[in-house]
Amino acid sequence: MPDTVVLVVTIGDPNTQKIISKATFDKWSPSLHGVLTPPYNKLGPSKSITCRLNPSKKDGYMPRLTLYKRAVRGGFLYLLYIEFSAPKIIWNNNFTEIEEDDFDMLCFGLSYYLHRMGVNITDEELKKCQVKTIHYGKNIILTNYMTPAMIINHAAKANITLKKRVNTTTYLNGGRGLHIYTNEQGVCLYDKIAELKIAKQTEKGNIEKDSWCQLDMLKKIETDIKQPFQVIRLESRLGTKNAIRQRFSKLKIQIPTNPNFEDLFKADLGKAVILNELGALEAAVPPFIGCREPPEAIAEHLRILNPKAKARDIALVMGIIEISRNIGLRDTRLLIGAHDSSEWRYIKNKYETLKMPAAPLDYFKEARNQINDFEPVKLENYIK
Repeated sequence: MPDTVVLVVTIGDPNTQKIISKATFDKWSPSLHGVLTPPYNKLGPSKSITCRLNPSKKDGYMPRLTLYKRAVRGGFLYLLYIEFSAPKIIWNNNFTEIEEDDFDMLCFGLSYYLHRMGVNITDEELKKCQVKTIHYGKNIILTNYMTPAMIINHAAKANITLKKRVNTTTYLNGGRGLHIYTNEQGVCLYDKIAELKIAKQTEKGNIEKDSWCQLDMLKKIETDIKQPFQVIRLESRLGTKNAIRQRFSKLKIQIPTNPNFEDLFKADLGKAVILNELGALEAAVPPFIGCREPPEAIAEHLRILNPKAKARDIALVMGIIEISRNIGLRDTRLLIGAHDSSEWRYIKNKYETLKMPAAPLDYFKEARNQINDFEPVKLENYIK
């Protein structure tokens, strides 16, 4: 189901708008005086100005607000962006997952918090707001021998295109995080518990924002849940309207051209998007990445499985296997200098056309099963 969402509200005539209370103008940075009321501030070379209202920790968890004023033909455009974590609005954490039936409660709670911040939008109006950004997420409870670090280390060795950026995080407490992204979309895998523990000291470098509001939940996990308790979080982050449209078009799921919040707050949509992300990761990690046999055993298996293969092809693939088992396929590509797409495609074709020894472990099995079931995770279900 959705986690982080950015809704877009168009502010009309600033002289008559009733959405943002004038009494709160000076709480914004910079003040909305001079942006929505005269004398107006100069917009500068970018022909735009950005004002923010981010709540402090003493206020408790609330949305982040951003107002954009931009010069357009014939005047100015005023857009209010409302950024929030849907489960945190209701539960003050995103471990306990929300369901479709929670939508009315979510919009009511969001409207209440916005009103406290001086923004007057009803829950019914929020349901019809346009969506700029939406992150679909799922917590995977690891009940087998797997740990988040094992899965993330495996996924990090995927054949990731050079057009995407990759950030890997190694926490001092042994947890791991992986973020693969472009300017418009991305996928995250991270150790949920490790990230919360780090947030007790700092959120700098963490994948998730506003973990501070979940620290009471962390205490409950540490004291009331049978240990060890392993949780890996998978998120699909669709950062623009274009990314949202492209993703559902790829999945052959029809959504409106400009979907609103109500259109996208659907369990079947979240499940489809997250399964698609997991499937893409699985497809990008060939079986040999998980092989633990020595090189000579793998070479022998390759010869047996591919009796007609030429020796030079076996040698090339063995080189790729040995390097990528240690540093991953993307770094292997960079190491050998295969920056050209056609050159890497030739190498990729060689290892994909050969039959490979079966991987000893299915690193994604537990995640795949739980996403297919798509049962919402509730903290109380794990209390001793």
